[in-house]
Amino acid sequence: MNAWWLEFSVALEHGSESHASRVFTLLEKSGEPSATHAFRLLTAKGIMLAQSGDVRVASQILELADAMIGEVDDPFARTNLLQYLSYMYLLNGRYVQSLAASDRLMSESTESGLEFAVDHALLRRTGACVGMRMLNRAQRSIEE
Repeated sequence: MNAWWLEFSVALEHGSESHASRVFTLLEKSGEPSATHAFRLLTAKGIMLAQSGDVRVASQILELADAMIGEVDDPFARTNLLQYLSYMYLLNGRYVQSLAASDRLMSESTESGLEFAVDHALLRRTGACVGMRMLNRAQRSIEE
């Protein structure tokens, strides 16, 4: 199962949406009953929708995954969701929600020791602050 998730991620990163879609279908049909798998499926579906340009529906799907976040222990999966959720809110002009999600991402990244995700949180926080015209706070985020 982990190998399929890795293959899915690599396909997305290399811009092979058709291959990612095929792997996603295999993951959906796997019958894996865990909450983590269901969470990852929702997150992946939201990401694919976002990449196809449907950011409104992507936000809705990612919000469904967010409702499950308490059932998932995997910090990579949790930070991945929060990063994309914050970004989708930003693209939808939902700056307050984007800021809240980026703050959660910052906390999750710090608590789990995933330091690389801190930069993603700062980037999303900066975007949300600019959208809300909180330019001093945006500047502080840039300087962090």
